[in-house]
Amino acid sequence: MTPQESSNAAYEICSLVKVMPVLVIEKAEDALPLAEALLSGGINVLEVTLRTVAALDVIKEISNNENVIVGAGTILNADDVKRAKDA
Repeated sequence: MTPQESSNAAYEICSLVKVMPVLVIEKAEDALPLAEALLSGGINVLEVTLRTVAALDVIKEISNNENVIVGAGTILNADDVKRAKDA
């Protein structure tokens, strides 16, 4: 994917919602209930920051819900990109 294609994809995802919560979650077991609560309120696009030890597990948990689009934030380097993509 080219940088332009990546930007276009991000734009399309962001245009799906009026509000995108930025989540900082300390415990992975809190991820799915929170995502489901936001989904029930009409919010299906979420960002999880990579600021906690549990962040990658949180992304994995939320990704299990096919009705939610989850992205990673606070990406600081190429390794963060790879780990977030793998999650």
